[in-house]
Amino acid sequence: MKKIRFFSMIYTGMIFLAFLLGSCKKEIDFEGDLPANKLVLNCFVDADSLIAASMSKSWNLSQEKGESMRSAEVFLYINDVFQEIMQPTDDPLNSLPLFDGETGIVPTIYYTHVSHSKAKEGDVVKIIAKKSGYETISAQTQLPGKTSILSVDTVRFSAQYNPNSMRFLIKFKDLEAGKKNYYRLVIERMTSTDQIHWENNSSTVFFDYDQDPALREGFVNVTDEMLATEIENIYGIFNDEIFDGKEYTLNISFSPTYSYAAEDYRGGRPGLYTRYQFKLVTLSESAYLYLKSRTFYDYNGNDDVFAEPGIIFSNITNGLGIMGSFQTDTATIEMPVMEDYYYY
Repeated sequence: MKKIRFFSMIYTGMIFLAFLLGSCKKEIDFEGDLPANKLVLNCFVDADSLIAASMSKSWNLSQEKGESMRSAEVFLYINDVFQEIMQPTDDPLNSLPLFDGETGIVPTIYYTHVSHSKAKEGDVVKIIAKKSGYETISAQTQLPGKTSILSVDTVRFSAQYNPNSMRFLIKFKDLEAGKKNYYRLVIERMTSTDQIHWENNSSTVFFDYDQDPALREGFVNVTDEMLATEIENIYGIFNDEIFDGKEYTLNISFSPTYSYAAEDYRGGRPGLYTRYQFKLVTLSESAYLYLKSRTFYDYNGNDDVFAEPGIIFSNITNGLGIMGSFQTDTATIEMPVMEDYYYY
């Protein structure tokens, strides 16, 4: 019996070894040509603001990460009329205003070229960029109209794990009936110790949108309830498919931070006052499609080598990147001072 067991163990071990050897990686020398590097343009135009853009180049996996292209020539047109050659800058200024770098979701994009030009609603902004050794690239975007927030109402409720939850009802009217319109909701929490200086103390709020059909549209697979999978709408984007040309009220919730006065603060330190900014962003179609493709790309695991490759939307001719535009309307709510509220 011992001999039978011994040979059985050898046989099993040989099978396991063969499996390991068969599954080992095999290096293959690649003799083909790698794809040529392309110019990359990232530009988001905000109405009545100076137009700025980021220029860089693509790179292959065998190369170092693509550097910025401040030496590229960037030509700016508005409504097919040449405006200026955008000037390179070593000052990164701020990240592109549409995508908050602090969320950690979208890499911060810094300006490499700035202009002295502004565009208004309805203008078509076009950029042509050239660099020796690369194909000339181009892209354009038409600035959308501005959708105004009509009201923001609040309703307190007690959730299962949080008794201080609040529902926010953000009412607005669709920009134009019979035309596809695209939006994004951004909420920022701002704090101040003196109720004067707010601008340097802001953070992005992640909110619950499960009760809102517009924010859920296109982000949940309901073809089969047993296999339904939900993709988080991490950018709060939506379109007007279910309220074309009508008024609509977004229904979202989160647990707000209330204000507290100095005398309510243990230890005798200053009080802290809180306000929330609700930003309703009207997007160009290209900006919306870019954000939606980023959503699915992140969901599918862009760092997972076994995941299906994601395709990020781009509207750059002969190059890579994105050019879009937007307008923003803002409504602000200051949280009341909560009596007997203490911060630990």
